[in-house]
Amino acid sequence: MKAHDYAAALISLKQAGNDDETIVRGLVRTLRARGHLRLAPRILRAYAQAEAEHERKHRATLVVARSEDAQKFAVPIEQAHAMLGATDTRPEVVVDDTLVGGYVLTTGTHMLDASYKQALIALYRRLTAR
Repeated sequence: MKAHDYAAALISLKQAGNDDETIVRGLVRTLRARGHLRLAPRILRAYAQAEAEHERKHRATLVVARSEDAQKFAVPIEQAHAMLGATDTRPEVVVDDTLVGGYVLTTGTHMLDASYKQALIALYRRLTAR
């Protein structure tokens, strides 16, 4: 087995709800039994990379013009959050006053821009294109 195979197995065990101590003990026992103990540093690097990638794909960031906008748009944000497939229960909230109003929700490679800034830019482009 390669290091990334072991890392994938570790992630599967973690997602299945196994505790860290049990996972590590099982890994060490398996590596010793197969004579693969020297792969441990590479396995840990591969595991860390896979965890970071998983975190990047599933973390949500919510950008609002004012902090109270997160509450004001709570229902549509929650619906967009579910639609984009984010697994975080609460997105990280960032305030950006250039948005004017509304919100931008980003998860991994998906983005939903429901900001007033975007609406105003689209309106400006339609008006000046004529």
